[in-house]
Amino acid sequence: MAYTIEDFAREHNITPEESAAVEAHTLEKTCLSAKAFDEFKDALDRPMPEAMQELLAREPKWK
Repeated sequence: MAYTIEDFAREHNITPEESAAVEAHTLEKTCLSAKAFDEFKDALDRPMPEAMQELLAREPKWK
């Protein structure tokens, strides 16, 4: 049987909504080494590759 948000909430005496928020917060965290973070920052400063610019220029299929 799967362990659900409701199970976690009962165990920790919190509401399912609070439990879901805890889970979402946990999933949002990404830890990088100093080197990896510097590489990430450098990548943000570089221009987007042409393929990415072309992808972003496309009209979404759902429109």
